[in-house]
Amino acid sequence: MKVGLADGDSDGDGLTNDEEAALGTDPDNADTDGDGISDGREVNIELTDPLDPDDPGTDDGGSILSNPGVLATAAGIAAAAGLGLTGLGSKLLGGILRFLGGTGFGLFLIGLFRRDKRPGPPIDFTTSPDGPIIHLIWSAPTMGGSPDRYIAEGLVDDKWREVLEFEAKSTQMAIPSSEAEGVQAWRLRAANEHGIGKPSEEVAAADAGDHLEEEVGE
Repeated sequence: MKVGLADGDSDGDGLTNDEEAALGTDPDNADTDGDGISDGREVNIELTDPLDPDDPGTDDGGSILSNPGVLATAAGIAAAAGLGLTGLGSKLLGGILRFLGGTGFGLFLIGLFRRDKRPGPPIDFTTSPDGPIIHLIWSAPTMGGSPDRYIAEGLVDDKWREVLEFEAKSTQMAIPSSEAEGVQAWRLRAANEHGIGKPSEEVAAADAGDHLEEEVGE
């Protein structure tokens, strides 16, 4: 059985694969920097840099939490990966706030690493029913990174769900009405390798069935 990234700990070092991906450590090597201390122990107990073999801690108490460069990098990693919601993120962010929170340069570095590379929301999003097809039309995001795909979401029973995902080769897409049963509203998200961006403005769903009846009546 394949273990998901969010739950697995392939090398048994005490860090999940997801946490190792955020930190840049090797999920298949319990001691990425080869200093004789496991990655999990360095991060959770020693508070040293699991990527630096020369940082097992110093006699004056130096550690990952007293290294400005590492802290700035950790700030970006934590912000990008949402680690504030995990125990690991709490440790990292606690050290970052203690050391950098009161310095203008530190806040600048944090802001630099926090730049979101996900695409911004698609703009001018509209929908148009056309018989058995619903057309989605929009303009590409003007903020963030370039999208490589779009995700159409529908509001069903007051909950948003993904209806269709497609490559970003065009700024329009046709969805069969059969895929849109019960959809009360539509919205669109752009995505790339950095993640899924914020949604577009919501557009109320037109009733394709009524549209068909009007055409028949004509």
